[in-house]
Amino acid sequence: MKNGRPDPRGFTLIEVMTAVAILGILAAMSVGIPGSVRHGRFRNLETDVQNVLAEARNTSIGQSQEVMVLFTTSSAVAFVDVNGNQAYDAGTDTLIKQTDAYPPNATASLTGNMVFFSSRGFSLNAAGSAALAARTVVFTDTGTSETASLQIAGGGAMRMQ
Repeated sequence: MKNGRPDPRGFTLIEVMTAVAILGILAAMSVGIPGSVRHGRFRNLETDVQNVLAEARNTSIGQSQEVMVLFTTSSAVAFVDVNGNQAYDAGTDTLIKQTDAYPPNATASLTGNMVFFSSRGFSLNAAGSAALAARTVVFTDTGTSETASLQIAGGGAMRMQ
């Protein structure tokens, strides 16, 4: 101190604490961003698959014909199986809707890999079957091991869990 005035060199304790607090807030925000992006992609996959299933069911009712949804390792495809081989053939079958490619570290799986909707919108065990079948699509984020599921009731109604 010179002549009763504080020395102008250096920082006060309050200035240092404010700077540390601001850096801490910025660091916390930057850590949360990658997880949020991954979580958002995972939720987008759930929504995309649900939209494909809903469109398949609506088409089955609207056109009074069976519609299939095939789950592959990279996407879900809703189509009318014109040739009856229970596989999507781009040149023959009628494409209804398809998801974008699954994001990295995300999968959508279903036992049997197919959902069949009758001409009345019911979820069936197999093409041409009369037996209603409740189905579950399981979504997995392999990066975080987070899972979610989409329940499809035999009547065709869907619900996320």
